Amino acid sequence: MFGFGKKSKIKKIYQMIQARPDFYGSEATKIFPLELIEDFLTITDHEETVVYMALTRNQRTFAERFYEIYEYEEGVKEMIQKALDEGNKPDAFLNQEINDYVASSDAYADMIANALESGEIENSPQVRSFFANEVTNLAAKWRQYRIKMLGTFEKYHSDPSKIL
Repeated sequence: MFGFGKKSKIKKIYQMIQARPDFYGSEATKIFPLELIEDFLTITDHEETVVYMALTRNQRTFAERFYEIYEYEEGVKEMIQKALDEGNKPDAFLNQEINDYVASSDAYADMIANALESGEIENSPQVRSFFANEVTNLAAKWRQYRIKMLGTFEKYHSDPSKIL
């Protein structure tokens, strides 16, 4: 697999990633190390599948990092204040904000399942296993974020004077 056409295949994969409308980033080569693309190519040589693998890994990594570094107390305070400033109920506002992350991870999993079923991406056991692991971890991290946010919200919601 990693003979004559390896460099051109990798270059094409980077170009495909960069061309994706859902790719929010700088240069694809800076976001996705060559070693990562090469690892994915050991699972499948189907270029579109490798693109989906890279983007899905990026989504999962973002969710994990967001969960780990988010300033929960500050975030909840800001959301409560924003809801009050806009004349909204803080609990409804917070629920909508955090539920959007969970809903988007569910939609992402559905999109991957549809791509597998339609043949847009390779539907081999190794590829299915990769995506099952990645989207499960993606969804789990956003659910953990929701639980942590709701717990933090309860702390401030019970005593609004803590916001100021």
